[in-house]
Amino acid sequence: TNDGYSRGDAELSVTQLLKPMRAVILEKQYEEEITEDVSDRFWALFGRATHTILEHGNKDSNILTERRLYMEVDGIRLSGGMDSYEISSGKLIDWKTASVYKAKEEDYADWEQQLNCYAELLRVNGHKITSISAFAIFKDHRSWEVLNKRTGRPMFENYPKSPFLEIPLTLWDSEKTMKFIRDRVQEYKKAKEQITPCSDEERWADKPGASATKRCGYCRVREFCSQYKELTTKKEIA
Repeated sequence: TNDGYSRGDAELSVTQLLKPMRAVILEKQYEEEITEDVSDRFWALFGRATHTILEHGNKDSNILTERRLYMEVDGIRLSGGMDSYEISSGKLIDWKTASVYKAKEEDYADWEQQLNCYAELLRVNGHKITSISAFAIFKDHRSWEVLNKRTGRPMFENYPKSPFLEIPLTLWDSEKTMKFIRDRVQEYKKAKEQITPCSDEERWADKPGASATKRCGYCRVREFCSQYKELTTKKEIA
């Protein structure tokens, strides 16, 4: 697959930094052999198209869009591609396509981690950073679910009133961010030496109501993964 995104001239991208390291190593090992059905990639491609439109639509010289920055962390070159950074205010925004259920759970921890890594890249490259937020585009938003005519209530308490919602996220200080980044880089370096199984948390199996291997079904390298095959054999994956 080729969606136009890459880590640039770096060994690791911020996106990879946040993935299970088993998946990152397997993706590197089997990069030329990975194939995906286009239907499985539809929403990912939709997200890429959204980013492309926003990038080409920006005419403001005060706003940097789709800018990739680099830094060195413990011998590993790390990169991150930011969606929108306003130079004068120091405000960083990342555009996200998501399900309305993301808003229901208010589960933005992964977005917060990602944007704080981008914020540190900005700091290291001489830019100020004052705030971070995600601008969510809810792909499954339905106007009639905002207020159900029969019940007089929204589908659920946090149902977004609009398909578009800016979500302010907590900006970490540099010390906290660098500890997080270094911890993840060390996990990557360990995985390069000896690949280990994905944890329950990494497979989303620790979430209430989740199957034992929910994330495995979305993993790009599951056909190359011995852990996936073992769990399939044990019928822990349908």
